[in-house]
Amino acid sequence: MTILEYLKKHATQNPQKLFLKEGTKSWSFGSFYEEVAKLSTFFIRQGIKKGDYVVIHLDQKSEHLLTYTALLNIGAVSVHLYPEREDEYVEFAAEHTSAKAVVSNTFKKELSSVLVLDFPAHLDLEPTYGCDSYEIAYVMFTSGTTSLPKA
Repeated sequence: MTILEYLKKHATQNPQKLFLKEGTKSWSFGSFYEEVAKLSTFFIRQGIKKGDYVVIHLDQKSEHLLTYTALLNIGAVSVHLYPEREDEYVEFAAEHTSAKAVVSNTFKKELSSVLVLDFPAHLDLEPTYGCDSYEIAYVMFTSGTTSLPKA
């Protein structure tokens, strides 16, 4: 069972059951799945589609998980970076993976041919429920402490 299959199953069978709690905010399976679907619509409207690589550079764990799951929902490939990583590392990862976008609340540089997006504060969008995929889901980099990072 994939992550999306699991989430969809529980959002349908147990929509009010607690899925995630972070600080004072919490999501049921149903509300999380709905927010993922709306965030998917946001990414589609930015031109992100199946197979596109997107760098995730977010410090809030819930935002990171929502972004990752929304990108899975549309078939995009997530490139996960630690939020503490400096701008040069974000640029390296975006260039190395030919990323279509960077989603970050701290990285603000303009990059040629790469969208730089903030995590949206409010999503008043129609949800997009994608189809589950067995494609590449994410890319992680080594820390690069002794040489350039490796994907």
